[in-house]
Amino acid sequence: MGYPAGHICSTAALMVGMIVASGCVEPEAKVTSPSTEPVVSLPEQSIISLPLAGPINPPEAEISGMAWFGDHLVILPQYPERFALEDVPQLFMLPKSAIVETLAGHSASLEPIAVPLRTPDFRASIPGFQGFEAIGFAGDQVFLTIEADTGESTAGYLVRGQVIGDLERLEIQPGAIVSIPSQSGLGNMAEESLVVTDDGVLTLHEVNGAALNPDPVAYRFSRELEPLGALTFPALEYRVTDATVIDGEGTFWVMNYFFPGDSHLKPAQDPLAQTYGVGPTHAEQETVERIIALQYDGERITRKALPPTLLALAEQGRNWEAIVRLDDRGFLVMTDKFPETILGFVPDTPIQE
Repeated sequence: MGYPAGHICSTAALMVGMIVASGCVEPEAKVTSPSTEPVVSLPEQSIISLPLAGPINPPEAEISGMAWFGDHLVILPQYPERFALEDVPQLFMLPKSAIVETLAGHSASLEPIAVPLRTPDFRASIPGFQGFEAIGFAGDQVFLTIEADTGESTAGYLVRGQVIGDLERLEIQPGAIVSIPSQSGLGNMAEESLVVTDDGVLTLHEVNGAALNPDPVAYRFSRELEPLGALTFPALEYRVTDATVIDGEGTFWVMNYFFPGDSHLKPAQDPLAQTYGVGPTHAEQETVERIIALQYDGERITRKALPPTLLALAEQGRNWEAIVRLDDRGFLVMTDKFPETILGFVPDTPIQE
């Protein structure tokens, strides 16, 4: 049985509390032709693949999130214990300079550097633990989300830790944890993304489609993990798998993905496709791979009135689970294990074929 939307439990002992969503979700742009197929009218962005070396190159790395710590790109595997050294789980890091050099063609491949992650034994303390989903930084603090599914219910968890030195290691603080039952009540669907704000942290649910999560919200927490209520969140079909940081104008971007095998997540109509049209490869496949711009004003989150950035589809869908901005150049995106580990660059300016 799913938990009611807005139900939050918090503290070291995971005590139950309540967060009540307030306000109404801002309606999406009016659908112009609800009875017709979307028009093929949007350009699609080709992805520049960046070659990887080292332990996270195999699909088993199962990457689930990325975030910048200064000029270091921290890469989060869903199960850091798979890379344990002397029983200490590992995350990974790439210097921004190395990424830029590779994009410029001055480096053959990127080999991430291991970063130790010291954590409590979440497998023992969290029923149905299914690994980490997102990561973000605020100064020397680090925040991560965890997903758990017992078979009877799904929940997300937000945890807090410290960065030791210049990424010498990360330490998750015992007891610094809040539990967030699934808004949608769907199995394996919890708080897939997080966004660090000037005064706290927002967590974003994975499923926000109109039929499956009629009143989606983003939960807001202080940096001490105190629940601060909920913000309205726009209805976005398919899955929201990761988010960038918020820029100086309150804009951030989310990765929006649909795998055809997830038939229960497919809406009768996709409002964004009906409003803006689709690209050539999206017109031929069920897969959806796109980046959507959102706006945060401190009180709510809305979708910016911009067409999505569509990624040119490959023959196989790519489960994009991680996204960050690369300065003003574009986006870095990363898949989990399907179809393989891919680190890609999506430029803001369309690539001329």
